[in-house]
Amino acid sequence: MRVRIDYLGGKRFKAYCRQHSFNIDLPAVKGGSDSAPNPAEYFLSSLGACMSLYGLKYCENTGIMCENLRVTLTAEFDESASYITKINCVLTASSLNLGDKKEDFINAMKQCLVGQTIAMKPQIVVNIEEIAAKPAEVSEPPESEPMVEEPPKEKKIIINVAKDEGVPEEEPSQAAEDQPEDAGTESGGGTDKADNSSSGAPPQDDSDDEGE
Repeated sequence: MRVRIDYLGGKRFKAYCRQHSFNIDLPAVKGGSDSAPNPAEYFLSSLGACMSLYGLKYCENTGIMCENLRVTLTAEFDESASYITKINCVLTASSLNLGDKKEDFINAMKQCLVGQTIAMKPQIVVNIEEIAAKPAEVSEPPESEPMVEEPPKEKKIIINVAKDEGVPEEEPSQAAEDQPEDAGTESGGGTDKADNSSSGAPPQDDSDDEGE
């Protein structure tokens, strides 16, 4: 025997057994939506139905007529311990003449599977099985795996003439930044020679300046 219970949200569940299914809920005062019986009501219903089946079987085996059978169960709770302490069962039927077999009939009902299960206090074993985790998102490869090399960055070039807008600029070196822009005026053109030589341009002839 096997049943499966699925959580539906809120206080609602759905039970599956063989090709059947039924909903379970709690009353509104217990935080549910009262869309279906609660677990304790199903428990009582199971016990009452099982007792009725065994009572009918006894009548069939003994030839006692039993029609319009009805079993009503009422449970008494221990609120502090949250369990049922007593179950009262009232049976009514038409054309039920038990005579001296009344006690046998009651004992037959108590021998039902659910009733015997309650009396025997079965061991309840709970096992927790982890649900398979969802596939992890793709992350950076571990260090042990070869990394894809990034393409070399494009070099930037500085030209001391009119700059072509299509050619990217290179950051000036620290030595060039430290050199003052008007150094050529103060030193009589010595710096201009250094700039020209560093940029690849031919040095200027100082003889022309002196001649002027």
